[in-house]
Amino acid sequence: EHYRAMYLAQGFAPIRALWLERCEGLGQTITANLGERQIIGTFKDIGPHGELRVQGPDGTDTLITSGEVFYPS
Repeated sequence: EHYRAMYLAQGFAPIRALWLERCEGLGQTITANLGERQIIGTFKDIGPHGELRVQGPDGTDTLITSGEVFYPS
C-alpha cells in the first residue's frame, strides 16, 4: 500500500528509482522473447513508463513492454 500511495502521489519516477537501486541484471546481456521476435542485447535501463530498455550490438535501443526475458545462466 505504501508504494501504491507513493505512485498515486508522485507518479512512477520514485518507484523507478527504487527499482533501479535493487534490480539485478542491469548492464548484463539478456535475451527477450517477444513472440515472433527475439532481441539479444544489454539491459540498459527501465523507461519512464516501466518499459525495459535494451541496447543491441549495433547501439540501437529497443523498448520492451511485454515479453519473456532471460539472463545467461
